[in-house]
Amino acid sequence: MINYPIYLGTLAVAGTTLFFLLKNIRKNYLFLKHGFRTKAAVVKLVEYRGNRMVEFGFVPIVEFQDRNGRMKIVKTDFFLERFVTNAKLEVGYEFDIIYLEDDVRGMMEISTLKGHILTYSVVAIFPSVIVLKLVAGILY
Repeated sequence: MINYPIYLGTLAVAGTTLFFLLKNIRKNYLFLKHGFRTKAAVVKLVEYRGNRMVEFGFVPIVEFQDRNGRMKIVKTDFFLERFVTNAKLEVGYEFDIIYLEDDVRGMMEISTLKGHILTYSVVAIFPSVIVLKLVAGILY
């Protein structure tokens, strides 16, 4: 005998989780598809101190050429801890970025963006299987 409230509640939770995962995958994919790709170079590091000295480290300022050929210098949202070995802590380090023309500060590393898409895709497998099993259980 099937306990329908638990069954339908589980179906609703799995379906909602799957919806938000797929929405995030789509948003990142569209950003990857419509964004402008270029190389950025670290030109300066700005010291960052968080609340109550819990986080402290650096935020790189990068320089890149936009699609119109103008050089832009932008303070990134990448927070790098002070004691971590990271290549982005070196002035002159170059890496590939992707950005939208209307939101240059929202730039991301291409490898990070692809990692987000892959991670959300793998995580979406679990609620997909649950939804399929529950729907198949209702139908059969």
